[in-house]
Amino acid sequence: EYFGLNDWFFRMHHLCSLLGAFLIVYTYSGGPVSTICALATEISNPYILSRKILRADGKEGTLIYNIHTTIFVVTFIFGRCFMGSFIVYNTWVIDTLILLKISVSAVYLISLYWCYVIMRMGSKMIIQSGKDNSWFVNLTRKIDKNQALLWVFLIMMSYILPIFLTQFLKTGPFVISFGGFNFI
Repeated sequence: EYFGLNDWFFRMHHLCSLLGAFLIVYTYSGGPVSTICALATEISNPYILSRKILRADGKEGTLIYNIHTTIFVVTFIFGRCFMGSFIVYNTWVIDTLILLKISVSAVYLISLYWCYVIMRMGSKMIIQSGKDNSWFVNLTRKIDKNQALLWVFLIMMSYILPIFLTQFLKTGPFVISFGGFNFI
């Protein structure tokens, strides 16, 4: 095990991802969607890995490390939270196996949890810079004290909201377009 990354969430993320990939192949559906999904959700990987390498090389806290950290945070939150929202929602819209929908939502739930972990990391960096009373630090402290509320929010965003919108309100797919090209 490298860098101590094999925690429960990491394992569940990969188990659900593998299950989703298998189901996409098994049902002959989702080829283009799975490509966009992989691109959107894995776009931050080079930066998390470069951070680990820089840390192992004793360069944590240097300018290059901080640049990689910032790029990692921005790409992770953009890919996993923003783009992930569209992916989860659109997975619940399409006619596919319920197990695939549940699996995609599980990966999204874990990604949202990791966004919270990243927020805590950012909060610690802000505290170390001497600004321990910022709105961001106060927000993460409140979330830390209300873990049950955090989990209700994660479950609501990952399962309840997509199901409610797609199955009860019968909303159609969300599409992100740029220059006539539909990304999602």
